[in-house]
Amino acid sequence: MKTILIALMGTLMLLSGTLTANEINPVATSAQLRFGDITTEPRIGACENTLAMGGRFGLLMPVSDEVGAGVSFYSTNALLGEDDNRYFLDAQNNGYALAGEAWLSLDVGKTQLKAGRQLVDTPFVDTDDTGMILNSFEGVVATSTDLDKVTLMALHLRKWASRDNESPEKFEDINRDKGISGLGMSYAVSDAVSLQAWHYQATDLASMTYIEAGLESEAFNLAIQYTTQGDETGDDSGLDGDAWGVMADYSLAGFTFSGAYNRASGAVGNGFGGGPYFTSTEDHTIDGVDDERATMLGLDYVGFGPLTLLVLSTDFDKSEDEADWIASYSFNNSVSADIVFSDMGDDGKMTKVFVNYDF
Repeated sequence: MKTILIALMGTLMLLSGTLTANEINPVATSAQLRFGDITTEPRIGACENTLAMGGRFGLLMPVSDEVGAGVSFYSTNALLGEDDNRYFLDAQNNGYALAGEAWLSLDVGKTQLKAGRQLVDTPFVDTDDTGMILNSFEGVVATSTDLDKVTLMALHLRKWASRDNESPEKFEDINRDKGISGLGMSYAVSDAVSLQAWHYQATDLASMTYIEAGLESEAFNLAIQYTTQGDETGDDSGLDGDAWGVMADYSLAGFTFSGAYNRASGAVGNGFGGGPYFTSTEDHTIDGVDDERATMLGLDYVGFGPLTLLVLSTDFDKSEDEADWIASYSFNNSVSADIVFSDMGDDGKMTKVFVNYDF
């Protein structure tokens, strides 16, 4: 795969030199400047804080109607402080830069094949936008919309870069050198009803199946989910169990009242990312805890124009409870800000602030 990536980077450089603004398929650029501040307050120990600046710069280069290429570079650098929780910095509390995306794509009809480093968002493989830099994956992803109202996806991923890794600044093996494969389908039954089903296979590690159904209306939403996960390590060291969940919300006069419940039998995991569970909070999920149960209640308000306020309270049966207060403000189409305060009981408190400028 390293040889393929070197070839991809070389191809992208050649393409950027041959395409001009006067051609039918010009080079498109996108960028984001991101400021982040995180403060962690453990119940016992010293408070830590990091103020960081980072961002993303990307190039999208359509070669023809069928072939495309893209590359994006990500970075994060500490301006003040060196918090060691890996939300913002690497394992040595240093800033870092990463070629998070470098891919080639081929479109045939309504089917696309994309190979290289790329962003992937599925139930158990996702970007997990909780820090300065998104999770990114290296592999091959095929997506098809040939069938009416149906989207099919197949993937095989060998590496990923994530704050969950030992070295967030590098792409590391998924499941040693065996990777993970997945098949998924989403079906828009109607404007109101949707279904999705996924199966993932990580040889000698785990198998994961996920099913979700949703019902949406102008004021009321309802969804159910189920996952079963099998330990395939051969030594009973992996997660093995199943979990189900239900969530509902109702909107009235700018307020949205929401509730969710998850229950696990055995232990289930988040996969490679933040996980799909309805009761997942800013920091805690039902991941990895035997027979865990979680109940979430939420209230958000959108009556202040560009300001959105959200309060979530989640009770975990065997882990620390968590309460989240979130405020989001959109200054214009380019500038936005988010403030998140999390009270995690004996696990301490955490405050995150992000300001994004997209251009």
